[in-house]
Amino acid sequence: MSRNIDILKNMELLKNIQYPLTLISDNNKLQEMDDNYDGLNSLKSLEYAIYYTFHEAFDIFNKSWNYKEKKKILTDLDIILDNLYLLKETKINKITGEEEPNLDYGDTDIIRFGNADFNTLFDLLSYKYYLHFDDFHQNKCKNIISHSFNSFCELLLQSKEYLYKHDTYLIDFTFHKYPSSDDNTDDNTDDNTDDNTDDNTDVDTDVDTDVDTDVDTDKKID
Repeated sequence: MSRNIDILKNMELLKNIQYPLTLISDNNKLQEMDDNYDGLNSLKSLEYAIYYTFHEAFDIFNKSWNYKEKKKILTDLDIILDNLYLLKETKINKITGEEEPNLDYGDTDIIRFGNADFNTLFDLLSYKYYLHFDDFHQNKCKNIISHSFNSFCELLLQSKEYLYKHDTYLIDFTFHKYPSSDDNTDDNTDDNTDDNTDDNTDVDTDVDTDVDTDVDTDKKID
C-alpha cells in the first residue's frame, strides 16, 4: 500500500513538471525543492525516479481489476508523457541556462534540454505506454464486465447505509387491516338475526288478517 502511495505522489508531481525544474529525487521518490536547496538539479538526476514511476504504474495497471483505476492510470501517464516531451524539447541557452523559446536551433548557443539518454528513456516509456493503451482498448468486453461488477459492489456498499437503519425503508410497507374470522362470524350472525325478524313479522301479519276475516263472516251469517 505504501508503494502505491509513493507512486501516486510521484505521478502527481510529474503531471506538473516543466522547465525550470523544481523537482529532485531521493532514490525512487520525487519531491519538490525548497528555497534552501543547493544540490544537483538536472533532468538526468530524475531519470531513475521517472522510469521507476512508470514501471510501477504499469504493474499496478496489470494487477488491477478496477476499470476506473486502470483508465485513470493511463490518463495520468499520458499527461506525464506530454509534459516530458515538452520538457525535453525546451530550447535553452547553454551558456545562461535560460529558456529561449523564440530562438532557432541553428544558433550554436541553443540546445534542447533533453539529452540523448533521456530521449532513449522517453521513447521506451512511450512504447510501453501504447502497449498498455492498446491492450486496454482491445479488451473492451472484459473491461465493461469488470466496470459493471465494480459498480455493483459500490452500490452494495452504499446500500448498507439504508438496509441497516430501522427507520428507513427502501420500500413503503403499508399493512392494511383485513377482517378477522371473528368479525365475519359477527356479521353473519347479525344478518341472520335480521332475516329471522323479517320472517316473523310476515307470519304475524298473515295470522291477524285471517282471524279478522273469519270473525266478520260469522257476524254476517247471524
